[in-house]
Amino acid sequence: MLPPFKTNVPQFDLNNEDVEAIAEACGGKQIFDSASSEWGDYGKYSIPGRADSFLTTALDKPAPKSKEERKNRFIQDVIQPYSGRALALEEFKKHPMPLAW
Repeated sequence: MLPPFKTNVPQFDLNNEDVEAIAEACGGKQIFDSASSEWGDYGKYSIPGRADSFLTTALDKPAPKSKEERKNRFIQDVIQPYSGRALALEEFKKHPMPLAW
């Protein structure tokens, strides 16, 4: 994959061994292995969801909305206009599930 607008490919002056050494010095290579291997879940499922909107946004267009901005807009447009929904959301927030909100 080439960078946009025919710019030069960035040079990071790192090789695989350097990155592995950095990973090991930071506590282990589990995430590195998962992100860099064709079998790793982190590289298949976690990274793309966080990079796709960045990679597909034209530089002359506004930046994509963050997850928090999208959530706030949803609350404003879909939840707040209805008192029952707003009350249900407040009750939900009192008993949050891990990673759900």
